[in-house]
Amino acid sequence: MTPTINPTGTATATPTAAPTATATRTATASPTATATQAPTGTATAPPTPTSTATATLSPSPSASPTATATATATATATATPGPTPTATTAPFHDAAIIRLRTVHSTRLAPGVPDVNNTTVVVGQSFSNHSDPVSIYLAFNPPGGFGTNPGGCSVSVPTATATENTNQVYNWTSNVLGVPAVTLAPGEKITLTGTVDFQCTNPAAVNGLNWEVKAIADVHGDDFSSCDTLAESFNGACSVGVNDDDDNDANNTLIRAFPKVVAI
Repeated sequence: MTPTINPTGTATATPTAAPTATATRTATASPTATATQAPTGTATAPPTPTSTATATLSPSPSASPTATATATATATATATPGPTPTATTAPFHDAAIIRLRTVHSTRLAPGVPDVNNTTVVVGQSFSNHSDPVSIYLAFNPPGGFGTNPGGCSVSVPTATATENTNQVYNWTSNVLGVPAVTLAPGEKITLTGTVDFQCTNPAAVNGLNWEVKAIADVHGDDFSSCDTLAESFNGACSVGVNDDDDNDANNTLIRAFPKVVAI
């Protein structure tokens, strides 16, 4: 204590103020929140889900049927190539007489027949498929059927009465017993039959001859157009036979036999 001198001279000992602890608070920096950055979230990103493709696919919302324009199969006629059509050949019909043979002469007394004379006809089919064929024979007497001066005729043992009267025969029927026979393309048929010749007056036609005409009828359906001598020789038969035959040139064959030798 420093003695403060009073004017009164009395030395009053003034107590020396104890060092006032001037508590100058040196602001001890309260722990300066040294912004110790809270561990800056070193953006340790939450573990990126390692897309281990255990793709448990949660069923994606089934797309509600978006009106997808479903192309309705319009029946487009797609020509599916079928089997290549094989070129078909048009049917061709042709029956022919290729041979006719009869006796060359016949010796005749009045009213006495010359019997067992053989007449042979060979027919052939030139159709491009199997076809029925009939062969007819017509016997035009010496001097012609119009006047028939010698009264001549033929008789076929296997013929019908009408055929012997008309002197025209379905030779297929007379020889084989059937009106027509089916021939394959190129096939031939030989018909051999017996004919008896006679004249009531052979001297009137001595030296003259019969005309024997063979007719091939493809399909065998025209005998009614050929079953008289007039039809067979005046063209009616040819019209009937040719209407369904594609080659008219070979349908008939005529032989001027036999010749009459009057005795």
